[in-house]
Amino acid sequence: MKNVTAICAALGLTAMTALGCSEAQDEATGKISWPDGKKAAIALTYDDALDTHLDVAAPALDARDLKGTFFVTVGSYPFTGRMEEWRELAGDGHELANHTLFHPCVGGPDREWVMADRDLATYTVGRFVDELALTNRVLEAMDGESVRTYAYTCGDTTAGGESIVEALAPYAIAARTVQQETPTTENGLPDPYLIGTYAEGDPTGEQLIGYAERILEDGTVGTYLFHDIQGEHLSVTAEAHGELLDWLAEHSDEVWVTTFREIMEYVREQEVAE
Repeated sequence: MKNVTAICAALGLTAMTALGCSEAQDEATGKISWPDGKKAAIALTYDDALDTHLDVAAPALDARDLKGTFFVTVGSYPFTGRMEEWRELAGDGHELANHTLFHPCVGGPDREWVMADRDLATYTVGRFVDELALTNRVLEAMDGESVRTYAYTCGDTTAGGESIVEALAPYAIAARTVQQETPTTENGLPDPYLIGTYAEGDPTGEQLIGYAERILEDGTVGTYLFHDIQGEHLSVTAEAHGELLDWLAEHSDEVWVTTFREIMEYVREQEVAE
């Protein structure tokens, strides 16, 4: 097996300790040896740049010294109307991630709410990546970061009927789906562009914790998809959200809770080590 530290150095990654580059992948194919003796990794992700992310979710995370990933739609009013607060959020160590410029989705039956000019079915892949690139530029102006992750809007992975998954590579190091399971690549590692998530509607704290326990048992990557916290849009209660955060804080010796970007940077390093 190749030496991970040497590879990281060759790639010019100076923050080897932060990225866990000194950690090696287990000899068993696909088994990840997480940093600092952790047994699994979980990212708390929040979609659509909603007001309750700033007003409820971020304070709850900060109170427990946890970091979250906020998949923002930069053309939405809660983002454009509170840009300085989003900038401060990033400055506090949370991740601003790409959730497109206008949140286009594939329209059709049961999706009559999709506006004609934001229907991914009428996009080309070229238009999609142009908007993706512009979103990255806006976010870089906010937080100074050049490495970005992505979340599929409405879980859709096509534009104009063509897959956008492979087109993501120049713009995002990883992408989160809306499916719970994560497929693996040939080397047994999680597919970085099809990372699964817990996205059940109106869950209890017990249900949220149950998913974390399964991720811990499997020793893999897990994510949560939240929209409103104690709000109106696909909401989860602040109580259930808080119960999960308390559990994660109490199990910080076992579960690596950090941004989706940091977790996926680490996972991508395991690919290099193969």
